[in-house]
Amino acid sequence: VLPEIPLNPWSPASKEPREEDAEEVNGPRQTFQAEAAARAGIALLGGAIIRDPGSGVRHNTGLLFGADGACLARYRKVHLPEEEGYWETSHYEPGTEPPTVVEGLSMPVGIQLCSDVNRTTGFQLLSAQGAEAVLAPRCTPPQTYDRWRLVLRANAVTSCAYVVSANRPAHTPDGLIGGASLAIGPSAEVLVAVCPGVERGGGAVADAGGAGWRDTPAVQLGRPMAWRAEALISARRSRSTSVIPGSAIRFRVSKGSSTRS
Repeated sequence: VLPEIPLNPWSPASKEPREEDAEEVNGPRQTFQAEAAARAGIALLGGAIIRDPGSGVRHNTGLLFGADGACLARYRKVHLPEEEGYWETSHYEPGTEPPTVVEGLSMPVGIQLCSDVNRTTGFQLLSAQGAEAVLAPRCTPPQTYDRWRLVLRANAVTSCAYVVSANRPAHTPDGLIGGASLAIGPSAEVLVAVCPGVERGGGAVADAGGAGWRDTPAVQLGRPMAWRAEALISARRSRSTSVIPGSAIRFRVSKGSSTRS
């Protein structure tokens, strides 16, 4: 699981959209992510700002690729903030379609993007469709980590699903972006947090600085979070109650632990 629009600079920090931030379907950022998924042999959730070639309308789009690099799902972010540092409606339009469950992986999954998480409707819709995990990339400031952690845990409980949320790890000079990435169980337990000095996690990552999109923090963050998401899915398949000591993510859950009413 990569952070929100992982191969872009955080352009909504400014109200001025840039032409080069967006691309059409199957553009270079999307191709790069598809090839990375196929090369690693894992499913990968990334994203891009996708521009409609006819209308020119842009959407912040989550992209789920299979282990062969094929695009399994596209989801357009619905809830867009328009505030200091997050001028998103100046850059793209909100999506109009509700989230749907994606089949074809080891468990049915759904997608929510950043501020979508603050409205529980998407999680409830995905739960009603049978999602067992919700993947939620985000781009949030370190000062709000406690609130995001609380909201993500609450969504895990109310949807009876695992929640995997990746944030950009590198702190910007103004403190706008950065913080922990989380995997949370259906009972709200934080299974792993990946960021130096946060929770039980480790795995320091480099600051992106002024690098191009191929060197953005998501590229460094992607591999460890992808390993953990894959471990989560593989563990879910076993459906036993044992726990492997010494590992924050290599857990196994019982058949009844995510029962839906």
